[in-house]
Amino acid sequence: MPWTCFVITRTDRARVYLRRFATFRAGDTHTCQAKTYFGECASEVGADGVERGNWPSAGEYVPHDDPRWPTHCETCGRAFTDDDHWQLFYDQLYADDSGTTYTLRTAPAGAMWRCPWLEDTDGFHGPDGQSWAVMLPPGGELAHEWLIDGPATGGGRWTRTGEAPTFTCTPSVWRHAEPEYHGFLQNGVLTDDINGRTY
Repeated sequence: MPWTCFVITRTDRARVYLRRFATFRAGDTHTCQAKTYFGECASEVGADGVERGNWPSAGEYVPHDDPRWPTHCETCGRAFTDDDHWQLFYDQLYADDSGTTYTLRTAPAGAMWRCPWLEDTDGFHGPDGQSWAVMLPPGGELAHEWLIDGPATGGGRWTRTGEAPTFTCTPSVWRHAEPEYHGFLQNGVLTDDINGRTY
């Protein structure tokens, strides 16, 4: 099925999580990590262009014996140790025209957003000076965003015409990492996968 694109814009709110994770170790096939929802907070963009949450007690210590801290990796089940990392993790919220909110990790296929933090970087903006991204199918946690105005991994760039969210881009986009997607963005619609994949 085709996916109709729609614009999401940054809000002044972020979701906050208590996150445990372990740094990479030799032979590991993944990063041990887990997080639990902690609440919402105000957020702002710093002078360096980085979005930061502003949890009222962000500068305070959340006791390590607080039962909301994750105890085991959500992928492999490994128990975290005291030496593993303890992090207050922020996930910026975006909203569509109806007020429905998403993070960029959970946005559905077709969600499109502007990336002003990249617009001063050579090779990461279109002729209008803007930088845009869109979430590829299937969307959500498993998907990958496509930086329309960035360089392609195989070399070259895409041509973007029209106005958001009804962009047309050439040539096709082919995301090789799983879940793989190869299709076109035409008049604001992501086409079915060229190779017949379904999601």
